[in-house]
Amino acid sequence: MRRIFMELVDTKDMGSSFIDGARASFQIAQELMESKIKDLPPSEARFIIREYALNLERQMEWSNSLLRRLEKVSEGSKSSSVSQDSGSVSALMAE
Repeated sequence: MRRIFMELVDTKDMGSSFIDGARASFQIAQELMESKIKDLPPSEARFIIREYALNLERQMEWSNSLLRRLEKVSEGSKSSSVSQDSGSVSALMAE
C-alpha cells in the first residue's frame, strides 16, 4: 500500500505531503494517547510511550543522517564547480 501511495505523490508535492503527513501523524498519536492514557495500566502506558519515543529517535537519526549526506553532496558540488541537479540527488540516494 505504501508503494502505491509513494507512486501517487507528485515530486513537486512531496515536501508538503511529507511535512504535513508527519505533523498530522504526530497530532493523531498525541491526541489518541492523551485521550486514552487514563484507561491504560501505568506500565502499559509507559511501554507505549517509550516505544513511541524510540521510534521518534530513530526518525531523528535517519533525518540527521540524510541531512549530513545532502550536505556532503552539496559541498562536493561546490568544490568541483559542478551544478547541483537531479544527478546529484540520484547519487545521494544510491549511497
